[in-house]
Amino acid sequence: MITKPAKGGSLNLVPTGAGEARTLTHDAVSYGSVRFLPNGKRLLAVGIEAGHGGRDYMIDVTSGDSKPITPEGIFGVQISPDGKSAAVRGPDGKLGIWPLEGGGFQPIPGLEPHYAAIAWTPDGGSVYVVPSRGRTKSEIVSRVNVQTGKMEPWKTFGEEMGAGVTALAPPHLSSDGNAYAYLYVRVLSEAYVVNGLK
Repeated sequence: MITKPAKGGSLNLVPTGAGEARTLTHDAVSYGSVRFLPNGKRLLAVGIEAGHGGRDYMIDVTSGDSKPITPEGIFGVQISPDGKSAAVRGPDGKLGIWPLEGGGFQPIPGLEPHYAAIAWTPDGGSVYVVPSRGRTKSEIVSRVNVQTGKMEPWKTFGEEMGAGVTALAPPHLSSDGNAYAYLYVRVLSEAYVVNGLK
């Protein structure tokens, strides 16, 4: 498992079983979001160096060595099932695909900038997206084909939550799309009638 300071900084590798935690990165990059590639030997992380814009870094899990793989202003860590691409946000705010072994930004056709990618479909042909409009009482997740831009609604989260729900965060999906978890805020209160006050 990977951990990091709340305000960004060096990444730490923490075993889920026996063993000791160790500092993984030893550079001047402040890291944010991070994901393991499918082979477990490398990480994709969003990072910022002093005087530079955010971009993606590839990190070797054994050595901790890192190298930038996207230009400044292009970043994202939603990795395709085959580990060859990532859904990233470009400098104009639009979502696109970045080949991890070299290539360039490939925008998803017709997708408006206010959408955020939360996962890939198991076949690697589409990404799940949500409108990035802040927390709401329900969240509509759609599938968008990365080649054609065709969008179709997939599932709505939060409708069944009932009274008191004030905010819902986008869901986290399993790699096969069959399981998910999401965070919501519910505020419940009671009203009292008081008689005889003077």
